[in-house]
Amino acid sequence: MISQRVANLVFAAMLMVTLAYMAWLASGFETPALGGATLPTHFFPLVLLAFIATCTVIYGFEYILTGGSGGDQGDVVYEDWLQARRGLFTLIATCASFMIWREFGFAVAGLIATPSIALAMGTRKLWQFAVIFMGAGMTYLVFTHGLGTQFS
Repeated sequence: MISQRVANLVFAAMLMVTLAYMAWLASGFETPALGGATLPTHFFPLVLLAFIATCTVIYGFEYILTGGSGGDQGDVVYEDWLQARRGLFTLIATCASFMIWREFGFAVAGLIATPSIALAMGTRKLWQFAVIFMGAGMTYLVFTHGLGTQFS
């Protein structure tokens, strides 16, 4: 339905836009450096984002120039509309979860993102939801109590 080449070039473009937004967010970090660090807080996220952007550009050029990567020329991403719809709904649920996180905080987004993304990806079994919620809860506990991170 959608060629691997088109899908990856569209994904690379979307990733570059997302990276630009995240770099803008990271450049506004104003927390003090940790311990005896002399680098500003936004240094590491910006370096990481620049590395991802560089890899994305290289990957994009490979798809533009050769039509594929690793022998996937001519492959299709989605075999039919149902698979394409699942991918689109997963993308929408992920973006909506990020917006909810920015507006209402980590805990609210976690409660909404976990089931909505799982549903969009086709999860329908209750035991799978239980495992997903346990993983999300354990992640929250590790970050808040284990690492002392404060989520708003």
